[in-house]
Amino acid sequence: MKKLCLIIVLTLGALPATVDAERGKPLNDPLLDKLVGDWSLERKFGSGRLAHNTVHVEWVLQHQFLQLHYRDVATPPMYEAIILIGYDQNAKRYVCHWTDNFGADGSADGFAARDEGSNAIEFKFAPQTGDLTNRFAFDPKTGIWTSTIRQVENGDWKLFCVDTFTAAARQ
Repeated sequence: MKKLCLIIVLTLGALPATVDAERGKPLNDPLLDKLVGDWSLERKFGSGRLAHNTVHVEWVLQHQFLQLHYRDVATPPMYEAIILIGYDQNAKRYVCHWTDNFGADGSADGFAARDEGSNAIEFKFAPQTGDLTNRFAFDPKTGIWTSTIRQVENGDWKLFCVDTFTAAARQ
């Protein structure tokens, strides 16, 4: 009986390690891998105004999240953001945590499904200020990424901005 109890205890003690090992598997996403690197970003707002940023993208937290670090090219930067993109195995969807120097009031979490054959991921956000989408799309012919952000304004969907990512090495 003591041996049986010992076997049960040892087996139960090993279960969380097995679950943690599955949960800790690195995120393997060939599309997101194409975003890793240093980028020059041109942001064209719906109003026509232009802004320029640099963006450094790398895998962080043991390859669980892709981190995009945006910085305005002004010195000191007028705008800075850190975005984390990961995958929620339980919900079977991508998650995007958007934070920037406007503070926690403007921070939001977006969620997206992705068709494996697609070169795009569209996150849907529901912040207090109104619904918003952010569609990251990769053009395999040019190697350029675009991020199109649309938001609900006075009940209608409006273009907030289009970000065009060009590899920094191409400049």
